[in-house]
Amino acid sequence: MSNATFDQAAHVLKLISDQRLNLKQTQRLNLCLPPFLKAVCDGRLGEDTLRAIAEGYAKVLKDIVDFDKLPLVPDGWTILSDNEQLPNRIKGVMEFDPAKVIFHLDDGQKNGNLIEGNALRKSLKNVPVYGAQHLANPHLIPEEWKGKAVFFWGTVYRYSGRLYVRYLYWGGGAWRWDFYWLDRVWDDDFPAARRAS
Repeated sequence: MSNATFDQAAHVLKLISDQRLNLKQTQRLNLCLPPFLKAVCDGRLGEDTLRAIAEGYAKVLKDIVDFDKLPLVPDGWTILSDNEQLPNRIKGVMEFDPAKVIFHLDDGQKNGNLIEGNALRKSLKNVPVYGAQHLANPHLIPEEWKGKAVFFWGTVYRYSGRLYVRYLYWGGGAWRWDFYWLDRVWDDDFPAARRAS
């Protein structure tokens, strides 16, 4: 299933599960959908079956992160072009599994050492880092991450001529994001979110 079809199916299923779209409305849609949704549009599945399918998919889709989708771009910011991003960053659509996320520290960040952000970026070239798409999914972040600032090096931004990476932290009773300038130094309080090997 293509990303566009996946997004379209996910959107339709969300509308159905939220009871904002009923069977008759679904039948009027002329969409390129997976076979089970075509059965819905053809009237071969009833309202109860449709709702059960939609609710099941809503539970599955809530744990999905699309790393090919453009993350939030704050006003006045840009995301570096694809060839300027870290080459080994995570791509594709996948289920989020906190057990597969490691908080990576470069040797230059350990044992009281400091490393400048641009040097750290170079050293992360071959590390499978996650992008800022995680920041749009705070419901997926486990409790164990509280008290940490977790950086998402898979998306590097430019703002006012400077490069930044966004990070996630717990504050004021909610998950929040902030950013850090690459010209500053990074220590062992600033781990990168990377995929476990």
